[in-house]
Amino acid sequence: MLTLVQIRRSPESSGQVAFLVADYLAFDRRLRARRQYVKAFGGMALLVLLGAMFRRVPIGEAWLVASLLSLVPLTLLTSETVQRRRLAARLNTMRLAARMIRKS
Repeated sequence: MLTLVQIRRSPESSGQVAFLVADYLAFDRRLRARRQYVKAFGGMALLVLLGAMFRRVPIGEAWLVASLLSLVPLTLLTSETVQRRRLAARLNTMRLAARMIRKS
């Protein structure tokens, strides 16, 4: 089949693509598992703060418990952001390499 654009691929680039796809799929699996924890701990923190608003929980204790419960979602979201940026950077370097191969 003839195309207007001929892209030459080296065996190294196909291996890099396979590793990138495998890493992205692993990231997606971990993301789904982490989202459950983010929702659970974030929801508990909000419930504690709502209890403080309606004077069911002492305010000083509510802030302490809510801040401790918020540490888990913040940590998970931070690690997710770092991993997402690393994957995006790897994808961008592969795109640049593909453009260089196509132009040459």
